[in-house]
Amino acid sequence: MESISNMSNINVDPQMSFYNRYQKLKSKYRLQYDDTMYANMGWNVLLSMFKYDDKIFRPELFDRILHDTGVCSLIKTDTSPLTPVFTFINGGERYADGFFKNVSCFDMTGEQYDFEDWRNNPEIQVFFNNLTYSPDIFIEKYSYMLSELDTSIICNVIFSRLKPIPIVKDAAGKAKIDQILADLVDGKIKTIIQELDLTDIVDNNRPSIEVLNLTDVESSKYIQYLQHLHDNLISRLFFMMGLSINDTGKQAQISIEELNKNKDAAISLLNGWYTMRKRGFDEMREKGMADLEFDFSDVWKSEIEVNVYNPEDEAKIDEQETEAELHGEEPEEITVDSNSDDNSTVDSNPEEGADSDPSDSSDEQPAERESSGDDVSSGEPTEVVVDVNVNINTGEEEITVDTNSEDEKEDEDEQSDDN
Repeated sequence: MESISNMSNINVDPQMSFYNRYQKLKSKYRLQYDDTMYANMGWNVLLSMFKYDDKIFRPELFDRILHDTGVCSLIKTDTSPLTPVFTFINGGERYADGFFKNVSCFDMTGEQYDFEDWRNNPEIQVFFNNLTYSPDIFIEKYSYMLSELDTSIICNVIFSRLKPIPIVKDAAGKAKIDQILADLVDGKIKTIIQELDLTDIVDNNRPSIEVLNLTDVESSKYIQYLQHLHDNLISRLFFMMGLSINDTGKQAQISIEELNKNKDAAISLLNGWYTMRKRGFDEMREKGMADLEFDFSDVWKSEIEVNVYNPEDEAKIDEQETEAELHGEEPEEITVDSNSDDNSTVDSNPEEGADSDPSDSSDEQPAERESSGDDVSSGEPTEVVVDVNVNINTGEEEITVDTNSEDEKEDEDEQSDDN
């Protein structure tokens, strides 16, 4: 089938039914196809990590040069005042940390730009990729491993197909076997004429048709382990980019805490990338070159907010819990009044101690049960006592209200003592 790009008259199917060329590729081209696919996937994820100022020409190109070479500069060209260029620190005197003071830069068209004393030069700002001033090569590595693993999975799928190969000695036997296999596929049942003694078949004296097995269908059960390894490699690749994903093949003996323990480690990998880029933008601001915005993209920012431990937030949570405990109510103490009769009651007296005599509960009333009020007859405040007793046998609450004044209460207590 001719490629659409090679057609003189381009006719596109309105249903967008694209032609799949993958199956027709040779093995070496298929491997390269897979390698490129995984590399593009990794680069698309990695280049979406940071959000750069729109004043930079092609921010994704700036970030790609940083990851790919370890160093990139922003300079003024005919294209843009902030053009990302390839940078080579290659001569002149040295700074105190050993870096050369002269740099040579090349834009995407190959034009060269030379600068001296790049650290103090307001016409150029040199950025480094990470704390080791080195490129990132993990995408190429994991792309290769994933593409090779896909080849292994495909091979195991093919060789796990059940295909026994019957072996015959002549063309006549081959024709008969081929007809039998064709009938089995079609579901037909036929009788085969063969010059043999039926007793040989019954007694198993006649050898059966020899079969050669180049494939083993039992091996298909091991494909799941290759798939599990594939998921692990994907998880490693995203871990290298600061995104910790849960492996879908989690084993039962692995706890949730163990499964998520690498989240903080994954986020820490971003620190070097972020620190060195932010340092470059701060130096640009100090030199008066430009004041540019820079931060994590929304996806990574949310990932960091969810997974990174913040001591200030933890302190706020502890403070809120402590304040809630200070304003909380104390639990009510329950004392059991053991009477000799069957109608034993449970007296809910929060003020009585454990050593108090339950029989004296009628004489000593808790402070919570007292309420100040005006006695209608004497003008003096009356004491209102509310007793709530629960009958254990019936489960019903017995409520009694005593509104006697203090003088009447003292008279009743004296009479009870005389009796």
